[in-house]
Amino acid sequence: FRAMPRRVLRVFSLLVPLSLGLVISPVMKSAIAQTNGQHAEALLKQCQSNVQQTIPPPIDNRLWAGQGEEYEASLQPCHEALVLSRQRGDRPNEAQVLSELGFAYIHLLDNYLEGLESEQRAVYFDQAVDVLDAALVIYRDLDNRPQVAKTLYRLGYTHREVGQYEQGVTYLTQALNLYQTLDPAELAGDASGLKNYTAAYIQLGLVYRGLEEYEQAISSFNQAITQAQASALFDQESIALFQLGVTHRTTGQELE
Repeated sequence: FRAMPRRVLRVFSLLVPLSLGLVISPVMKSAIAQTNGQHAEALLKQCQSNVQQTIPPPIDNRLWAGQGEEYEASLQPCHEALVLSRQRGDRPNEAQVLSELGFAYIHLLDNYLEGLESEQRAVYFDQAVDVLDAALVIYRDLDNRPQVAKTLYRLGYTHREVGQYEQGVTYLTQALNLYQTLDPAELAGDASGLKNYTAAYIQLGLVYRGLEEYEQAISSFNQAITQAQASALFDQESIALFQLGVTHRTTGQELE
């Protein structure tokens, strides 16, 4: 024991009674719960960091051949955090991990794996939908409306990415209807709330354009521009203006 670092020795001392089937005191139970909680938080932070690294810079938004397995491996902390959250009955943490995994699968599907065979893309699509559906159930149970809206937006984005436009309309419309009922304090509680609100209009415009419903697409892009201007989201405004121009060009109309 003397050769062990103090932190390792402490964890070891907590686990030995469990392995021997000994009675655990309330104090020890509390210490174990605290240790597990700290480990869960550390795993979640590592998960979030690794997920962000799966997102390429805009100038390099292309297939990175042979990188898929590497990015999947980087999500291991997410899977570990998910298991630990479920063991602890920590539903808010579980939903957050599921949401992070969904975000990662979306970007693996969207940015890195465009050259894969359709069967492989279907696997990532199914994984994204499965974890986002699971997160949606929990957020609804917890009545966390900003996160429900964000998850609906991500589900709409995912369906749009694989050309399932009708489902995309359904999810994105639900997301926007909910975003419209959120007060500023609720939106402020989610760091990406305003951006996702605007992005949902953009995605809806893309879905309508995919369905060749151009008037509705133009309306959605105009709403995105209005929302972006109101929130000083200039990057989102630029994206919406560009997509509006593409839509007008597609229909042969002049952009006013």
